[in-house]
Parts: sequence; structure tokens; C-alpha cells
Amino acid sequence: MREVLKIFLPIILIALYITYTAFFFGRIEPEEGYPIWMIDANENFTDQTSGLTFVGMKDGKKYFISCDDIGKIHRIIIDERGNEPEIEIIELELSEQVKEYLRYFDKWDFEEIQIDRTNNKLYLAIEGSASKNPNPLLFKEYEGIFELEYNNDLFTVTKITNIRKLELPMTIFEYTRYNIGFEGIGISDKYFFFGLENVRFNDMFFTDSTVIYVCDKNTKEVVSKIYTSEYDIVSICGLYSISDYELLGIDRNMRRVFLMEFNDDMSVKRVSRKDLNMYVPGYPFLNQIVGIAPESITLDNDNNMYIAIDPWRQMYKTDSSSERDVDGGTLDKLKSSLPILFKYKYPF
Repeated sequence: MREVLKIFLPIILIALYITYTAFFFGRIEPEEGYPIWMIDANENFTDQTSGLTFVGMKDGKKYFISCDDIGKIHRIIIDERGNEPEIEIIELELSEQVKEYLRYFDKWDFEEIQIDRTNNKLYLAIEGSASKNPNPLLFKEYEGIFELEYNNDLFTVTKITNIRKLELPMTIFEYTRYNIGFEGIGISDKYFFFGLENVRFNDMFFTDSTVIYVCDKNTKEVVSKIYTSEYDIVSICGLYSISDYELLGIDRNMRRVFLMEFNDDMSVKRVSRKDLNMYVPGYPFLNQIVGIAPESITLDNDNNMYIAIDPWRQMYKTDSSSERDVDGGTLDKLKSSLPILFKYKYPF
């Protein structure tokens, strides 16, 4: 029931927002060749993609690591040198040691993945879930930020070999709830940035605000705590740290990307926002589908933004009047809740 509430209650807000902005200019448009479906020529695909991080360029191709909130991690390779982007998707194996660690988790709810570029460490956010246990606070034992170990390097990784929970102040978990946790991680030279999906006070309603915690990477102490209501940021489902003082993020509920700039004391200096035009591949007029939910963001080596969606299954469809204008393959992809990858020029 709680899962259903989490999906449907923001829908009215998003539907109203999409309707309001549908006939207004100012939204940033996807780059040529995008969006694309997250399925490759060998029928490998991602599922409920909620995290994405750019690894780098190799042999003219772009490498990413993604995570899905059904407990999967992928290496993604994109070749943009042809007429259309070509995607390759490789699922990473989880070692027996990792599976044993996760065995007691009610759900392997992987919500964000991020690279620390100072040392190539890989971090994963897992949302708390404990629906099979009568203890209402059991989810607190499983939520958190986890450091991953892996074989090879990030360009050739095939297996996640180990996992350990990052020791963080308990105060940053004050607003987490069942199925509401950290869906954004940003990592700079000095700081961790942790973005909560939403600050909620019951299981019924999303509020107009969430919170970002800035933690010192060495001490793990909280150096800044930012409530986002005054900056018109309703939800955070993906973060990317450009520098110690610049943080890029996704507001899923508003289909908006934001840039938060900080002063030296890590107080907020300014916030800029841009709305996203998001539509079904090949059909720009299908830009009012509520189920297109952006949940991850990263920058490549040329400062292009890549944003993947975690489809809301119940709302990931066209209306009956549009179906006759859409090919069967596209309808099948929507019905199977296949994620979409967008690329945009950096707008700030």
C-alpha cells in the first residue's frame, strides 16, 4: 500500500505541472539523436534505472555505470560517432559475498550510484525497506550509503566484489522513512552531498521541500544542512558535484534540473533552475506522459548532461487518442516500462 501511495500521490502535482508548461517555451531540449531507449542490439536492457555516473572516454566511446532500484548494476557504453547513438549494456555480477551481505534486505533498492573521482571509489545509495517485518522502524537498519569494491577498473569492471556501509552521523537520517531515503549523492574533493527524496511527515503526502546534507569527506561531520522549499526544489532523485561549491541535481517531481552554488562556509549562494522537455524517443509530441520520471544525472567530459528515467509503471503509457499515432514497438517498450536516456547541453 505504501509503495502505491508513493507512486500515485505526486502524480497530480506532476500532471498539473506538465499541463501548465506544455505550451510554454523555455524548457531545454534533448540533443540530436536523443532520447534513446536503454536497450541494446542484443536485447540487454536496464530496468527501473535510478542512478547514473559517467566513467570517462575510451576508444571514442563514453562509459557509464548505472544502478536500478531492483538491485542491479550495469556498465553502459555509448558510441555517438555514427548517425545515431549506439548503446551497449553489461550487467555487473554481484559476488557471493555481496549477495550474502544483502540477503537480509527486504528489497535491494539501489537508488543512486556515484564515483569519487579523487580515488575512483564507487558509492551506492540503498533506500530502506522492511515491508515483510512487523517492526515499522526496521528499514533504518538497511538504508544508507555503501562503498563498493569491484574487479578490474571502471572501464572493464564485470563484478562487484564487496560492499560496506559508510559510517555517517545518525542525524542525517532524521527524515528518512520507509521507502523514502537518499536518492542523490554528490562527491567533490572535500565533501559528500546527500540529497533526500522528500521530507515527509506521513505516508500519504509529499511536501514542497526536501533536504541536502553536506558532509566533510574526512570527518563525516555535517557542515551544512539545506532545506530546499525556498529554492522551489520539491524532490531530489539525483545529484552530481561539479566542484566543492557547485552541485547539479534533478527535481523529479517538477521535471527540472537545478544548479546550487555555495559560499565558502557552504551556505547557499544562489540556485538556478531549468525545466526539461522529456518525451518518448521518436515522438516529441509525447511529452506529457506522467510516468517519465527523471531520477539520475551526470556530466560527461564535454559538460553534456545525461539523465536516465525510472519509469512509473502505472503511468508509463500514452492515452488512447495517441496510440494510433505510435508504432507498435514503441508501445511495447512503454508497456514493458523500458527506461529512457536523455542528453542535454549544460544549461547554466
